[in-house]
Amino acid sequence: MSAFTPAMKSFINAERFAVIGRVLTDRTRWDNKVLRWYQAHDLPVTPVKPGGGSGESVEDVQILSEPTTLPDLPSTSISVIIHPSLGLGILKSLYPTPPAPRSRGQYGSSPARSLRRSARTPRREGSRIGWWLRKVGARM
Repeated sequence: MSAFTPAMKSFINAERFAVIGRVLTDRTRWDNKVLRWYQAHDLPVTPVKPGGGSGESVEDVQILSEPTTLPDLPSTSISVIIHPSLGLGILKSLYPTPPAPRSRGQYGSSPARSLRRSARTPRREGSRIGWWLRKVGARM
């Protein structure tokens, strides 16, 4: 069995990449580490700092201030390294409608198993949003 899932392969085989973060210039922060990882592997990456960063540059790359200005969004894999309350709004602005699911089960599980699990697990508020966030990465 491969260590990479189809969603992982789809994500890493994208034509372009973007890193959305708040403190992209601090080399100790994860958003900067992820940005430098993409650069170290010679992948085309665009840093995005929502609500700021216009005119700034980090690691010799110009920072975008609005995620909606990302070029060629359908062929871009996005690493969102930001607080979930902010990240959800950003994803909703980039993808107004959630993508259609690719398969019936949840990452290889059988539909019967999914039903048994959902019957014994109480549904939490926002659980469909979590599903949507997982699927967003798989569709790019």
